[in-house]
Amino acid sequence: MHETVERAAYRVIQEALTNVHKHAAGAGADVLIRYGEDELRVEVRNEAPRTSGANGGKGRPRTRPS
Repeated sequence: MHETVERAAYRVIQEALTNVHKHAAGAGADVLIRYGEDELRVEVRNEAPRTSGANGGKGRPRTRPS
């Protein structure tokens, strides 16, 4: 496999795992890498994020203007 492809795959996986950590903290993640002579397939899956709080863990709760 060409070094450029290896480097690109590494960066894609790195970004995907960073996003899982950032947007679904505490969720598990799996990385699947398959390759052949002319193909590279990368798949990153994460569990549904755990929710907590009144707004289901979606940031700050909205408030109505008084």
